[in-house]
Amino acid sequence: MIRTLLFLSLMISYSSWASSLLNINSDTGDYIGQGKKFQISSTQAEFVYRGNSDGGISLSINNPPRELGLWWNFDIAPPSGETLKVGHYPNATRYPFQESTEAGLSFTGDGRGCNRSTGNFTVTKLSYNFDGSLRELDVDFVQHCEGGTSALRGSLKFAEGQSIVGSTVLGINPISVMCINKTTGQSVRGATDTLSNDCSSLGLDVEKGHIVVIKLVGQAE
Repeated sequence: MIRTLLFLSLMISYSSWASSLLNINSDTGDYIGQGKKFQISSTQAEFVYRGNSDGGISLSINNPPRELGLWWNFDIAPPSGETLKVGHYPNATRYPFQESTEAGLSFTGDGRGCNRSTGNFTVTKLSYNFDGSLRELDVDFVQHCEGGTSALRGSLKFAEGQSIVGSTVLGINPISVMCINKTTGQSVRGATDTLSNDCSSLGLDVEKGHIVVIKLVGQAE
């Protein structure tokens, strides 16, 4: 069988701006949420990601409207030696003081925090960029302060605030991909063995309306 090396070039102009969202439902008697229900989106506040020393994820939500609190911090971590992944983490205790066999969880803010806490969280979506920074996170969590029965229930959706540009091409065994932002002149290149490729994860900076050329090199099937 003769295999032919193909150079496929696609020109697209596509982008979608991502957003982040925090939902809180606090029981009466819950110290952290003060028995309130509220929602904060990335149109109201800044969602800032940072990794943590336990292989988990820490996020801060800064400068939301005053009636919803001044700031909030969220931390999760898997048991020691494990990698955080999609799944349910029961029996979580206060981050960063959890035992090595336990997952860590902490939701604090507006000047309030737990001395001791228990709870659980479920990660339903998790992905990272090419440089290791967080790209997407969907997580639901429940936290109890000081051994109490009152709960703070929350969900957090984090999506990196940048355009996502990619391509899918059928009929070849891919070898490499090049993404060129014709508007800015930036280009990135990487090896690939998949038919679906995301230029943003390779480091391409794209804003809405930019023209992008994607060149995929591979062998015909």
